[in-house]
Amino acid sequence: MAKRSYKQHCALAHALDVVGERWTLLVIRELLTGPKRFTDLQHNLPGIGTNLLAVRLRELEEADLLRRDTLPPPAASAVYELTSNGRRLENVIVELVGWGLRSIDVPTHSDHRRSPWSLLALRALTFEMAPADLTAEIEFHVGGEVFHGRICDATLSVEQGASWQEPDLVMTADSDILLSIVVGRLNVTDAISSGTFQVEGEGTLKELFLGAMKR
Repeated sequence: MAKRSYKQHCALAHALDVVGERWTLLVIRELLTGPKRFTDLQHNLPGIGTNLLAVRLRELEEADLLRRDTLPPPAASAVYELTSNGRRLENVIVELVGWGLRSIDVPTHSDHRRSPWSLLALRALTFEMAPADLTAEIEFHVGGEVFHGRICDATLSVEQGASWQEPDLVMTADSDILLSIVVGRLNVTDAISSGTFQVEGEGTLKELFLGAMKR
């Protein structure tokens, strides 16, 4: 399959030549929370064909945006993970998510929804209320899945799995509830009162976190 090009000597056009094909940024989105097997990516990207996924992964590897690796025993599975060059697209994706949140509609019955996507929406919220020198570990329990996050330099990073150390804050919510709060369809105070959204942790940090979620 010949790769299309804008054939413009422009940095934006060049960037879109590399990552502008359908599914490419969504593959990168899935790898932001950690390495994934081919079958994981297939499952997390409903609608993508096996051959097309293989093509996109090969293109991203050739562009030095991801690499193949093998998990240590006992898993010993082949996985794909972002390179440092691929990780540089993280802020771009988060900014696009924030832009999309301004006009995203209520999900329909046929829309696929996953916990990491709701957390990515949460990341798109700015943490301007937090001091720039604040660092904190947060554990997220969303839709039966566990993620660990870190606030540093007024931004939030998130990866799959539980925190490696005692978290300063623990958040528990259903994926749809979290997204509804992030996009402003549900007031975070109402969600806490109903018990559908829970945050446990130190008082000041908890206030900062909840304040960042209020729209």
